[in-house]
Amino acid sequence: MRISCQIIEDLLPLYVDGVCQEDTKAFMKEHLQTCVKCSVALDQMKQDEFKVIKSVNIEEAQVQTLQSLRQKFMKNKITLILLSVFSAIGICIGGYFLIFRLEVPIQYNERLIGVQAIEDRMMEFKFLEDDFYRCHHLQRTVEIDGQMKNILMIYYTNTIWTKLSPKQQFISDSENLFTVEEHQNLSGWTEANWEKVYINGKIDAVYYMVANYNHLFDKPLDSVLEKATLLWERE
Repeated sequence: MRISCQIIEDLLPLYVDGVCQEDTKAFMKEHLQTCVKCSVALDQMKQDEFKVIKSVNIEEAQVQTLQSLRQKFMKNKITLILLSVFSAIGICIGGYFLIFRLEVPIQYNERLIGVQAIEDRMMEFKFLEDDFYRCHHLQRTVEIDGQMKNILMIYYTNTIWTKLSPKQQFISDSENLFTVEEHQNLSGWTEANWEKVYINGKIDAVYYMVANYNHLFDKPLDSVLEKATLLWERE
């Protein structure tokens, strides 16, 4: 029995997909060897299927590319946000230390420190200007003109904020007495917030000198004192 080409064309999808029975495959193969029309239809079907597969592959590749670009964009966006946050934090911290904590030494002038004697051989050294941030002081024993003397070196510092704000906000316990004998720090200079420094009879001289006292330990203090201003010396 001869089978029409229409039936063969209906079976071509099964033949192309390889899902038909072995007898059907053999029959289809034999028919296609002798029928030009069905062979052309088979070739066309294979080309159409290839185009569909290619189109699907292209779409999948495009989807993957878009996903990759989206992930890269999100990663860059998150990185930019984190950098912005950390930069803002860094700027805030840097600004805080610049404004509130960066100490600038106050250079000596004749109206900076008031000196007066009080009872029991004590002397008062009072900061007279409008504001300061901190008082630095160091007590040492040094040989001057062949005599061993106990000296006190002091200097004051300021910050941007203390320059712009009322004095009362920054000088805590400014009326409390501060005696070197009670608060001396033998390991180096000390920092305090008092505007008045009191010394007792054990101190022979007081100097005003702007310096990092940690750097003075490897130098003879008598030579360093040449750059200091003598505020008071016991007779």
